[in-house]
Amino acid sequence: MYFLIILSVYANCTDLYNAGYNISGVYNITPGDGLGSFPVYCDQTTTGGGWTVLQKRFDGSVRFSDRTWVEYQNGFGHVSGEYWLGLDRIHRLAKNPVTLRFDLGAPDGRTRFAVYQGFTVAAADQKYQMTSGKYTGESFVHDLAVSNLVPRAHVSFGQRQDTELWNNPFQESKILGLPVSRHMRTLA
Repeated sequence: MYFLIILSVYANCTDLYNAGYNISGVYNITPGDGLGSFPVYCDQTTTGGGWTVLQKRFDGSVRFSDRTWVEYQNGFGHVSGEYWLGLDRIHRLAKNPVTLRFDLGAPDGRTRFAVYQGFTVAAADQKYQMTSGKYTGESFVHDLAVSNLVPRAHVSFGQRQDTELWNNPFQESKILGLPVSRHMRTLA
């Protein structure tokens, strides 16, 4: 007797959600670029689900500042806790336009968001140039996102981390002097 087991391959969390995987958690995804799979945290509840979480911060257990360029390229932390997915993997997910969502939680329990449709990230040889499209959400989050990560038109990531903010956009962000939780998600 023979058994045939077919394992499906999913390119992102939206594909997983559409296939019935509607519980938030860690899943392996395989973008259609032939470079293999990697684990991500899928948020299957926020605004309909299907979000691939690029960065998750909530308790300060992972240091995001004073990281090397290679760490920002490859990612750090663990997808079941606090983490940064890595520029190489984010490029693989966002080389074609996707929707980017920022969710910011303040110590007072309030959560705010910003959404950018048409978000892309170029490859390493183009210094991971980011572009953002149409913005919706709360202006407070938009202003914080623009000043810390999302470009006004586009921005490139450079290897020098000792100069201006654009070369180190991952510095610790604080609102009113208090740490905030930050999550960035993409929706294919």
